[in-house]
Amino acid sequence: SASGIQVFTELSKSDGWIKDFWNELSGYSQNILSKNQLTIDFQVYMPATMDLELTNKYGDVFLAERVGLTRLDISNGNMKAEEIKGDAYLTIRYGNADINTLETAEVVLKSAELNLDQVKQLSMQSNSSTANLDLVEQADLISRTDKINIKRLGEISGRTSFTKLRLSNLEQGIDLDTNYGSITLELVDQQFSEISIRGNSTDMDLTFHHMAYFTTRLVAKDGKFRLPSDHDLKQVYTDGTEKFIKSTGSLGTSKSNPGEVNIDAKGGKVQLDFAPFEAQSNKNN
Repeated sequence: SASGIQVFTELSKSDGWIKDFWNELSGYSQNILSKNQLTIDFQVYMPATMDLELTNKYGDVFLAERVGLTRLDISNGNMKAEEIKGDAYLTIRYGNADINTLETAEVVLKSAELNLDQVKQLSMQSNSSTANLDLVEQADLISRTDKINIKRLGEISGRTSFTKLRLSNLEQGIDLDTNYGSITLELVDQQFSEISIRGNSTDMDLTFHHMAYFTTRLVAKDGKFRLPSDHDLKQVYTDGTEKFIKSTGSLGTSKSNPGEVNIDAKGGKVQLDFAPFEAQSNKNN
């Protein structure tokens, strides 16, 4: 058509030559075809700038470099892609996706696995999935019962439920609402801006650069949180029940522009600590 090219496969045992073909097959041949022994493969060459919209069920997809808009809906199959520079809208169900580079992407995962080397802006909705991300500049997340691992992250926002979130290196900040699950920050950069977490029955383990300095507001259940041993935070009970303690003040080596840490933990364990200098040196190397 004037707007583009459409390619699709439609097989129906009740129409035309398919019906005649099926009737002529022996019972053995019909049984083989019924067990997915028949494959239909497309190899398409197209300009990298052309928009692509693809829906594929029970099959794999391989993409070379893309510049135009890319919209994929893949179920019960895997995908591999190199560099996708244009806007990307990806839905992966019951399969794996291995991608080198994305620019701006909206990703939906359901019982899937995503392995991604680099992305600038990521909006991800996931359920019962695993995501392994190497470098993410900015992410917005809606996650449930997932395992998400990010090696290097600029900033992240969103909400999680029953999700295990592990960040190896956080550079800027976090704004998250969490229910159950856990959050582990292996190293928060000394120049981070703000960490804001509102957790319900969520375990949190945050380790900061040994030179980090930040103002702190932590509300957590008595006996369920741990602070650096030399802290001088002000601590008061938040109400008459004497169950929750609010800790406020500053932690770390003083500097002119401190970061901010605000945590409201309704259940779950919370730990704030600084990385030893030796461990930090080894990580940089």
